[in-house]
Amino acid sequence: MTEIDGTVMGGVFADYVFRLSQNPRHRFIVGGQVQYDLGGENNGWKFSGAARYWHPVATAVDLFLATQLNFATKDYMDTYFAVDSADSTRSGLPKYTAGGGAKDFALAGGATFYLSRSWVTTAGLKYSRLLDHAGDSPIVDDRGSENQLFGGVGIAYMW
Repeated sequence: MTEIDGTVMGGVFADYVFRLSQNPRHRFIVGGQVQYDLGGENNGWKFSGAARYWHPVATAVDLFLATQLNFATKDYMDTYFAVDSADSTRSGLPKYTAGGGAKDFALAGGATFYLSRSWVTTAGLKYSRLLDHAGDSPIVDDRGSENQLFGGVGIAYMW
């Protein structure tokens, strides 16, 4: 397959926070974002809608659940999921042209631990399922999986 270079995506996002109690950490957030390829690699757009629920379970611990639905234009999807003639010859995969539309759906959950006033750490898991043209790509059907699982741990300093 032809190697796809990295790129830079730029965009805007907006969130609305619903406070569910007097505790500002107990909240429900809905939002969306729009991104465009500034680096010229996929020349496409990506659109996302998300909902996140945060629930404090102890003085220093929050649990969270999140869901996200991502859409992408044909240019974006073709870059990452299409198989052209040259790639088909090299890889043995059938030729495939991807269209725009729903890209994936994700569910995530985890916990945030407040270590001090300034330091927090978060651990979480995210399950994602590729949809429509992304999931139907021979790259996914023949060599990969529509189901994706990610895990991570991070630490942050707040001032």
